[in-house]
Amino acid sequence: MTRYIVKRVLLMLLTIWGVVTITFVVGFLMPANPARTIAGVHATAATVEQISKLYGFDKPLSVRYLRFLWNLVHLNVGMSYHYHTSAMRIVLSRLPATLYLGVFAVLTELIIGFPVGVYMAHKKDTWIDTFLSSGLVGGAAMPTYWFGIILIYVVAFKAGLLPIGGDNGWTSLVLPALTYGITGAAYYARILRSSLADILQQDYVRTAHAKGLRRFLITRKHVIRAGLLPFMTQLGMDMAYTLSGLIILEQVFDWPGVGNLVVSGIQYIDVPIILATTIVTATLVVVLNFLVDISYMWLDPRLRHNPS
Repeated sequence: MTRYIVKRVLLMLLTIWGVVTITFVVGFLMPANPARTIAGVHATAATVEQISKLYGFDKPLSVRYLRFLWNLVHLNVGMSYHYHTSAMRIVLSRLPATLYLGVFAVLTELIIGFPVGVYMAHKKDTWIDTFLSSGLVGGAAMPTYWFGIILIYVVAFKAGLLPIGGDNGWTSLVLPALTYGITGAAYYARILRSSLADILQQDYVRTAHAKGLRRFLITRKHVIRAGLLPFMTQLGMDMAYTLSGLIILEQVFDWPGVGNLVVSGIQYIDVPIILATTIVTATLVVVLNFLVDISYMWLDPRLRHNPS
């Protein structure tokens, strides 16, 4: 177990280093002149050259890369060209808002998808199962931004029940969380339905029924835990998708998180902002997937003795 965790941690560090390196090279290959971006379109050639020397843009790629890695150890990826302050500091200040929204969005998915999936497994091959499956397919097919705009128009604009956008307290989380939760719950429900439906046909479950145990008790003690492995796999994949999907969601609902920062970074060709957001989100995705892998061993004791 310890050997497996050490191996996974080393793989995490290697993955993060790979992402950091690729992002740095792509930022270096951008056609825009970063010195010109900082100086402004009306700056003289002498000013642009002076800024280029000040920031080290005139140095070879290898020198800039080594300096970048050294600064990264100290959580410094440079000054934002647009905001004129530490890019990493800006990203980390916006990160809590994104994590806050992401947690609520995933919880909404689970709150909707988990009970629906369990119910469908018990109603397999009935008209209820068919009806719910059709509804889930429709929910999964809806583009997030489109559904979000509909909710804004109906619930916020027409009914005036919730804020249209921005960060005005917990009420501002309801619409984006529902938008993400309703469209994403379909995947959890279908995976859980398929997994639990097979387990419900196992001999030990039939034996538990024959002993007179209540269905709720059988489901809670014997069925759900055995069917959670594919569910956790989807959850791990969803962590990565959530961070990228929130970029669109934050734009639709004007949420002050990292997603909005990414868009402004691309708009202004702000390479330090792009680097900082990529590094932070990649680190989060890798760590979350590592935690999901560890959770497998809690769900399935066999993996503790033979981790791969």
